[in-house]
This record gives sequence, C-alpha cells and structure tokens, in this order.
Amino acid sequence: MKHQQTKPEDGRMKQNRIFTLIELLVVIAVIAILVSLLLPALGKAREMGKQISCASQLSQQGLGFQMYLDDYNSYFPNIDAPEIWMINLNDHYLHNQSLFKCPSENEKNFEMSRHGVSYGYNYRYLSNADSSLAPSYPQMKLTFIKNPANVLVVCDSDGQEGSGNYSYAVCFYCYSATARRASTRHNRGSNVLFADNHVKHARKSELDPPSANDDYWHDPQR
Repeated sequence: MKHQQTKPEDGRMKQNRIFTLIELLVVIAVIAILVSLLLPALGKAREMGKQISCASQLSQQGLGFQMYLDDYNSYFPNIDAPEIWMINLNDHYLHNQSLFKCPSENEKNFEMSRHGVSYGYNYRYLSNADSSLAPSYPQMKLTFIKNPANVLVVCDSDGQEGSGNYSYAVCFYCYSATARRASTRHNRGSNVLFADNHVKHARKSELDPPSANDDYWHDPQR
C-alpha cells in the first residue's frame, strides 16, 4: 500500500516568498528614506558647483578689466559711454557673452543689455557714467585706490525689468528695495570681483544697507 507523501518544503517556500516580499518592501522603504536625505545634499552640491562656475566667470571678467586698464592708463571703463561696460569688455577683450550669464540665474532672459546680464558694475565709484544714472561722478583710476583688495568692481546683481531696475549696475548710495541690488542667489550672498582681481563670496549683510561694509563700495583711504 502506497502512502501519499506531503512535501513540507512547499510550506517553507511559501514562507520564504512571504519573507522575501517583506524584505523587498523594507529595502524599498530604506532606499526612499536615503533618497529623501540625499536629494537636498545633491541640490546643495549642484548649486555649489554653479557658484564656483560663477566665480570663475568673474575671474575671467577680471582679466578683461585688467586688459582694459592696461590700454587706458589704469582708468576703469565708463558704464555706458561710448559702450555699455560688459559689451566693451566682451567685444574688445573677452569675446564670450556667456561670461555675463550666471549659471544659477535661470529665470532671466539673457541678453547683453542693461536688464539682461547677471552682473552689476559698481558704477557710482568707478565709472564716469555719461547718462542719467550718475552724471557727476569722475572716472576712477586704479592707482588712485589705496586698498583695491577691498573695493567691489562687479558682483551678482538682481535688477529686474522696470524703470531704473538695471541688472548691469549696482551701487550702495542709490540703493532701494528694487533697484540695482547685489544678488543673494549664492548661499544668501553674492560672488564679488574686487579691484585687485580676486573673487570671493560676500554675505548679504556685507552688501546690504544699513549694515553693509561700506568699504566695498568706495575706498575710504583714497
């Protein structure tokens, strides 16, 4: 007489399948948690890369300023006349318009115009603006500046469309809530090119009135 034998391993296989499904769900949950933790860090790393690229672009602009100063007896360029400052530097020295578009600024429609660039020039101190912006300020000479490592030349700017809200110019003395502002798009601060051609990140508190480092905007030792 033959006895029908059961296969106890079938039950174990079902148990294994159940445990495998639970383990898979646990793994998926752990991965989801890790992704949620890593995404902000990846976003910060990506933004830091853009900040570094922006600083590199300002360094190259600094080379353009240096070549201009060599050609014009150490005088800084006018902001508007005979050419807008960034068009002057680009057309005669740099030949790369992308140097004037910050990698972190995605919203603005870029163009080489008063509203279309990402960087503003410290025109009230450095430029003899042959326009309504600053008609009475003399053109600055590098050799007149006693502490060039502390004087802002160009920085990230926040100008938007509208009367006077130019992005190609920044200043402290005519500062308002909307016009000619230093940007804070890089880690709550701005990349700054100084008159000695070094670039560094400056915090909002260093650039905004009333707590701004006023030395950045002019040279008190002059």
